[in-house]
Amino acid sequence: MPFFRVQYESVTLGGEGEFGVFLPRNAKAPYKTLWLLHGAFGDFFESIQYSSVLMYAEQRGMAVVAPSSYMGVYTDMVYGEKGYSFVKEVLETAPKLFSCLSTRREDSYLMGISMGGHGTFKLAMEFSERFAGACGFSSPVDMVYTMGLLESGNHGGGHELFDAFDMEYEYDIREAYDRYLDGKGSLSAWIELLNFQQAVYPPHGIKTRFLENHDQPRICSRIRDPKALRNHTAMLFFEPGSVLLYAGQECMA
Repeated sequence: MPFFRVQYESVTLGGEGEFGVFLPRNAKAPYKTLWLLHGAFGDFFESIQYSSVLMYAEQRGMAVVAPSSYMGVYTDMVYGEKGYSFVKEVLETAPKLFSCLSTRREDSYLMGISMGGHGTFKLAMEFSERFAGACGFSSPVDMVYTMGLLESGNHGGGHELFDAFDMEYEYDIREAYDRYLDGKGSLSAWIELLNFQQAVYPPHGIKTRFLENHDQPRICSRIRDPKALRNHTAMLFFEPGSVLLYAGQECMA
């Protein structure tokens, strides 16, 4: 499929925004369009690279538009990116740049995986008149809560996920920990952010502490010393919140 990588000055982000557009070769414009939302720690290319979505889209004569939300969680954060508003901006921007994309409801579909499923259902409920169907895989979403959130006109903030869920991953500060593992940052910088979490999140907010999960590479590929891995694993139990030990990570699986 012909591929276009679009990088532009996003009003919502106050900086560079990015999305990918994939067009079918054997169909007539305007094309039916699948809006594809990626999962955590990814970008628009991740959902393409690790799935067969382009093959199925090509077979059905559909275009695919995939924004890069990175860790925006498809939420407008108090401290952080306006991840939800950015995706809505792409919904308006892409058809203006690519007039071959159909905007008719019967030609428009949403799909997302993991974090992207969360965004998929938020968009589907707010813009039900725009999309004929929506599909989420491994989607962290409370449908009743999200519907009430959208009806109230509140598209999120620092407490949104904790209002919907008992626990959430510590993705908001994970980048600082990764920088420490890569030798590009200090452990003290990550600890400062850990303390910052305690100040900005509600008392009932529980963070899930982890070294790896289904969205992450195996931690033993980054921490190769067994003693160091045991130390990092033990540290999880001294952090506020709950602990996730994933699939034998403690024994370098």
